[in-house]
Amino acid sequence: ATSDFSVALLSRNSVGASAKSNTVSSAITPPARPTVAPTVARVDASTWNVVAPNSTVDPYVDSYQVLLRIFNTSDVNSTVGSVGPLAQTVSAGNVAPGATLNIRTAVTNALTASGLSAANARLRVYFAARNADVPATGSAKKYSSLSPASSLIDLSATSSPGWSLASSNSSAANLNNAVFGASWSSDGTKVVFNSTATNHGTTASTAGTFHSVFLKDISTGALTLVSRATGSSGAANNASSAYPQISPDGTKVIFQSDSTNLDPSAAPTNCNNDGKTNIFLRDLTNNTTTCVSKPGFNAYDADFNPANPREILMSTNYNADAADVPSALCAADAWCPFDIYTVTLDSSYALPASPVWSWENDVTAYHTPTNNNGKGTGTPLFADFSPDGTKILFQLDSGKYSAADPNTTRDVYIITRGTTPTVVPAVPFNLAASGQTSNYPNWAPDGKGILFGTGTALSATDTNGVFDIYYHSLTTGDYKIVSRPDTFPTGQSNGASYVGEFSGSGNIISISSTATNLSLADVDAQEDILYRQASE
Repeated sequence: ATSDFSVALLSRNSVGASAKSNTVSSAITPPARPTVAPTVARVDASTWNVVAPNSTVDPYVDSYQVLLRIFNTSDVNSTVGSVGPLAQTVSAGNVAPGATLNIRTAVTNALTASGLSAANARLRVYFAARNADVPATGSAKKYSSLSPASSLIDLSATSSPGWSLASSNSSAANLNNAVFGASWSSDGTKVVFNSTATNHGTTASTAGTFHSVFLKDISTGALTLVSRATGSSGAANNASSAYPQISPDGTKVIFQSDSTNLDPSAAPTNCNNDGKTNIFLRDLTNNTTTCVSKPGFNAYDADFNPANPREILMSTNYNADAADVPSALCAADAWCPFDIYTVTLDSSYALPASPVWSWENDVTAYHTPTNNNGKGTGTPLFADFSPDGTKILFQLDSGKYSAADPNTTRDVYIITRGTTPTVVPAVPFNLAASGQTSNYPNWAPDGKGILFGTGTALSATDTNGVFDIYYHSLTTGDYKIVSRPDTFPTGQSNGASYVGEFSGSGNIISISSTATNLSLADVDAQEDILYRQASE
């Protein structure tokens, strides 16, 4: 991606006839003046600031109008700067000589007016000089001919570096409230996320008070509601629904929900009336929604096994193991241990007789007499299958698995599945500064690294002081910052980023971020889902 672009601005007495044909108002004949040498104005693609020429270049200029012309990438006329049948011209406003004008919103408006997206649009920038020596007509002043155009700017290559906005509605407008998490189909054409937005354009709640789960089709731009009851137009979720994961083939979505209207079961105790957070499976082909967790117990953060998509995992305080802490004790001491279980997606959705990993049964875990009756603390969350299904990555929420852990903030671990599962930290304990966390982990598609979020600067060039997404190589131990603009390291992300995710094939990488300088299409400071080609 190009970080800045040159806009050659010539004085009005050097503008040729071809430029005069593109005037924005009635042309005038300026008074005689000395020949003025051309100057160069700059457009910074990381901030989208335009710096106007200084008044000493042309003392007859009162100000400059900045004009943006958007072209479809297929418009051959854009190569010569002609208007062309698919061009759209928008004024970005006036700027005083030598002053700076931010054109970010204007570029976005020009895209909207043209019906194009940044992925298939190009831009030229023009200046029109407003003449100080011509009397105003009413409140308006006359403009001279346009300056020669800037070089052609490929908007698909200016999104730092190639970041695009996934969290938009079907009209390509930013979702207007918080968006969190992301899960991609293997081919990178579909993404699911949860949001409290009110402008989603679906039958989901518009109150903005709880999250709903949506699917965005990247190829068509369509946004659809996932967290709904059985049927193509089933009832929308009536309580928070979040943390979705999409199957590798893009046909099923699992998510957690507090809703009381999604379970079609008529059982006396079901996922509608148990007062718990449950895991639901939405079949996008058959438009069915089914509760796949155990009614009466909380369940969080489900995930598909890429090697066997009929197997999912979840973190739940259901206690199937006789050696596990019984529910009666859970109720007695108000501590309900969460374990990681797998479920096979068949007609029964039964949990197995024992969990994949149980903290209280792990003899190597940190247990003390004062540590909840020797049973450990914390909850395993955001569990994520490795690509081959043999390992599970998870975040230990506010607990200590090992006595070597210097604090009780969140840490990231890897479980190797087996009769006696082993657990090792995925990120060294002493890596994060005291009070900081390592969280929201996700595997890279080759199983050789992970993405995770942290507020600790793991690179000398990370100086923005906010949460960032890092890629951590499990083979070399290296750390690489992911949530950065194209100008990195001299430019930093100007907002926090929390969750990083790859598509199954590894062609797409995404982040949820509040930054506004990563994507041209992201025009608000709400948390959004941004994505790009992982090869960048």
